Amino acid sequence: MKVGTDAVLLGAWTNVEGATRILDVGTGCGVVALMLAQRALHAQVDAIDNDAASCFEANYNATQSPWAPLVVVHHSTIQAFSPSTVYDLIVSNPPYFRNSLKPPSAERTLARHAITLTLPELMTACHRLLSPHGRVSLILPEDSAIELLTAAEANQLYMQAQCRVVIKPGQPAKRSLLQLGRQAVPVTTTELVMLNTDGTRSEAYRQLTAAYYLD
Repeated sequence: MKVGTDAVLLGAWTNVEGATRILDVGTGCGVVALMLAQRALHAQVDAIDNDAASCFEANYNATQSPWAPLVVVHHSTIQAFSPSTVYDLIVSNPPYFRNSLKPPSAERTLARHAITLTLPELMTACHRLLSPHGRVSLILPEDSAIELLTAAEANQLYMQAQCRVVIKPGQPAKRSLLQLGRQAVPVTTTELVMLNTDGTRSEAYRQLTAAYYLD
C-alpha cells in the first residue's frame, strides 16, 4: 500500500509531547505508527487494523525499522479492541469516502470507505480508550469536519487544535488536521499551505516534514 500525503501530514503534525502510550487506528502499512515512534522514542505504539494483509505489511515495515521494539501490530477492529491500558494519544487517518464512487480494489475500498468504521464509532472507541488528559489526532476532508466534531462532542471530546490544509495559495482548504481532548479549551487554529504557486513544496511544508523526506 502506498504512503499517502494525508498519512505524512498526520504523523508530522500530531503533538506527541508527554505521550507514553500511543494507538494508531487503521494503521495500513504502518507509516503513521513508525513516524510517531520516531518522534516519541519513550512511547509504546500499538497499531491496529482490521485487514490481515495490512497488518502483515505494517508488522514487516516495523520489524525492518530502527523502531521495531516500540511498535506492536494488532489484527483487530477498533470496536473489538480491548487493551489492558488506556492511551495518551490516539491517531487515525479514518476512512471517509462514504458517498464517492467506490474503487474496484477491495483493499482500497476497505482503506478509503467507512464500511467497517464510521466516524461516530471511531469517536465512541476514542472515548473508551483515551486517558483522562489524552489527545486524539486525526486528518479528514474539510467537509467532514462538522460530522466528526458532532460525533466527538456526543462522546465528550472537544476540538482543541485545528490546522486547515491548503494545496496552493488562494485555494480552499482540502483537509483538516484536528486535535481533540476531554477538556474544552480555546481552540488553536492554523493554516498550512503545502505548495507554492509553481508546484514546489512550501517552506512551511518542508519544515513540518523535514525528517521524512530525502530531498
